[in-house]
Amino acid sequence: MIKDDIYNVGDVPENWDDSDIKIRVRNTKKTPFITKLFFYTLTIFILISIFIAYLFLSKKSTFYENRIIITPTSQLSITSGEATKINISVKNNNLSAISDSYLYITYDSGENLSGGRNIKNIKENLGEILANSEIQKAIPITLFGAEGTFKDIDISLFYKTKGSNAEFQKDSDPISIMLKASPVSINVKALKEIHKGYQLDFLITVKNNTNNDIENLIVTARNPNNFIFSSSSPESVDNKSTWKIEKLKAKAEYNISMSGKPLGEIGDELFFTFYTGLSENIDKNNLTSTNTLANFDNFELNIDNIYSKIEKNVKITGQYLDLSFSEDLFNIPDNFLQNDTINFSLIYKNNTSNILSNIEVDLQLLGDDIENVEVIDGYYDKNSKKILWNKNTLENLSKLNSYESGLLRFILRVKREAKIGNEIRIIGKIKGERTDEDNVSNIQDISIDKTWKIIE
Repeated sequence: MIKDDIYNVGDVPENWDDSDIKIRVRNTKKTPFITKLFFYTLTIFILISIFIAYLFLSKKSTFYENRIIITPTSQLSITSGEATKINISVKNNNLSAISDSYLYITYDSGENLSGGRNIKNIKENLGEILANSEIQKAIPITLFGAEGTFKDIDISLFYKTKGSNAEFQKDSDPISIMLKASPVSINVKALKEIHKGYQLDFLITVKNNTNNDIENLIVTARNPNNFIFSSSSPESVDNKSTWKIEKLKAKAEYNISMSGKPLGEIGDELFFTFYTGLSENIDKNNLTSTNTLANFDNFELNIDNIYSKIEKNVKITGQYLDLSFSEDLFNIPDNFLQNDTINFSLIYKNNTSNILSNIEVDLQLLGDDIENVEVIDGYYDKNSKKILWNKNTLENLSKLNSYESGLLRFILRVKREAKIGNEIRIIGKIKGERTDEDNVSNIQDISIDKTWKIIE
């Protein structure tokens, strides 16, 4: 029998027999599978619950800017000067509200007379936006500009979060609106060049492109400093180059004539700009291509928003045709003698780079001591004392190429009994048709004006 005592190996009796050992084996049972599965599932459930609770508490306590969604929409294109609306949706997808929120809209409404841009800023209060809620706003705007212009509208949201006095900003992607044809167009006809010292005339045509009457339009001309405004029809406001059109009927045109005098020198260029539009004093929210009403009571006529504009450049020039005495063939004396015979030659020249046609030269002879005049390839009227050259008398005058020149000849005889001290005067002019050029003048100054005395 084995005791609990501890023996050394050497203490084992020689007659030890293991048959006396009784080994008691504890009977054990294995855990069933279903029980293991239950505990495993319970553990997973507890872990998932803890994770979900963490996420819930995390979301509730954390604010994300990207959970604020700003969605602006508008028409893709509108008529210049037409009222439209920008529809803006602000959605707060956070689990907490935002407060003191407002929209800030910035856009260029159009060009003014100073050439600057009319930048408009609109503030639209939204207040508190609750968690998982949305606010929508429709913002009215009016855009002016040339056809094909794109106008960008910038939109920002300002707000505060719970527990903070700091103001945050979130910007939306800008939206772009294209401007179609203006409801009112302007066209100006004028010469592109004018002789120094001559009057310059303009014809201004304003057209209503809509199917409705338009009231109280402003038309104005910005003239250069070297142009003196003299008159217009109808009369301008305060004798300035500004006009008010009380009513322009549907599809109708309105004409304004303006005149003045350039003060520059030959070679100078004058720059004019003509505008039509409205003043800021007008209620533009009521102004569209189909409803164009405004009020002009008690305000200065000044265009703050331009419907349309047009620029015109006018160059101050000298003679497009030159006519002068030439001494290449004959010497012309400084004075005449009694019974004198003088051979005259004239040179004419095209000063332009274009072809001139139907050249006409006429000379007026003045004085009582002219005996006779003989004209080569021209016509002389003895009664009026006029010499004429044209394409009927000289074929070369039917066309004159660019910078081309030619000669004309005549012979003058002084009376035998001409009075000493008397004078003979010749005044000459030349003109032609500028058929290859548009908006140019056919006016010519006097080219020749010379006087000779009769001496002994």
